[in-house]
Amino acid sequence: ERSTSKNEKKLGGKEVTTTEYTYSPDWSERLIDSRSFKVPEGHSNPQRMPVESRVETADRVTLGAFRLPPRLIDRLGNYEPLPVNTISAAIPAAIRTRTRLDDGGYYIGADPMNPRIGDLRVRYSVVRPGEVTVVAMQQGDTFAPYQTRTGAIEEFNTGIQTPDDIFKSAGQQNTMMTWGLRVGGFLLMLIGIGMMLKPLSVVLDVVPFLGNLAESGIGIISFLIAAAFSMLVIALAWILYRPLLGGVLLAAAAILVVAIRMIPRGKAA
Repeated sequence: ERSTSKNEKKLGGKEVTTTEYTYSPDWSERLIDSRSFKVPEGHSNPQRMPVESRVETADRVTLGAFRLPPRLIDRLGNYEPLPVNTISAAIPAAIRTRTRLDDGGYYIGADPMNPRIGDLRVRYSVVRPGEVTVVAMQQGDTFAPYQTRTGAIEEFNTGIQTPDDIFKSAGQQNTMMTWGLRVGGFLLMLIGIGMMLKPLSVVLDVVPFLGNLAESGIGIISFLIAAAFSMLVIALAWILYRPLLGGVLLAAAAILVVAIRMIPRGKAA
């Protein structure tokens, strides 16, 4: 079930939301409860899976003479297809008569070229032995995170890599995560400030043109306020470690604050 909503403003400031629902078949690893659909009639899905998806892990996975702990085994992501060429006797008898080979896997249904609701596809994939690089602390015949004053170090990468490559990659990932958090914080602040100022546009929605104009102005002001506060928070975090960068961010935040204060004066003029 997919839904699309459209908002329309009526005379007097009233806002009407129209939602349209569409339905289409799709392959899903998990059950989709059609009982919660807006229009369940004619769009019924099965209530159970004949076969559940699962991951089988070897009891002992080794790296040379060392045993990999489960948390590192879970980070092995280089899966590749494992095709089948016979109908396995392990397939439950209830669905074996409807099972056929298709594209390296099993198809449970009438016709793979014309799938119907309730048909099932089963595919296998495997992680084969290969080379990996681990940066961790030796603990007996296995590995544990290496504890430092600033946190734990435990890096795991596919293939053979040098220490420089490992730590460079970790630094890049840390930078990406940091910027992701900064952008996320800015967006949350922008949404929050916009919601706080939303009543102003609602009041002016009595005349739709004024309401739309107010929404545009609120969007600009919300952006400037969110940007200023975000720069202020980042600057305070950096001021002790990188005074120059922190100072530049503080100055930029101050400029945005001044720009916000000047907006009403510009309108008055």
